[in-house]
Amino acid sequence: MNFSLIQLSQYMGLLNFLLENLSDKHMTLEDNIKELGRAMAGIGVTDSERSGDLDVFSIDQAKAIIDYMNISLFRLYKLYEHIFHSPREEYVISNEVNHLYRWNSLCRVI
Repeated sequence: MNFSLIQLSQYMGLLNFLLENLSDKHMTLEDNIKELGRAMAGIGVTDSERSGDLDVFSIDQAKAIIDYMNISLFRLYKLYEHIFHSPREEYVISNEVNHLYRWNSLCRVI
């Protein structure tokens, strides 16, 4: 989309906002989509207060951002929920024997 540096910064802020909603606030898919709608509301309207910081985007750019969020985040929402909220096994790397055992176990899985 050839975004400017300011637009890239705003886009990354929006992506961070949506991921924090998922990871920290445990927001549902529906609620996070609503938050994206609220953030994007007012783009293209002359009253720049309504769209907040995202008024740096054109309507076409906003549509492209929404399409991309749909493809990259919202369609895979269950996967991201699993990544952020499922417990992970912690590996001990200070003990050489334990480390070697876990490495061999991991290699067999791959």
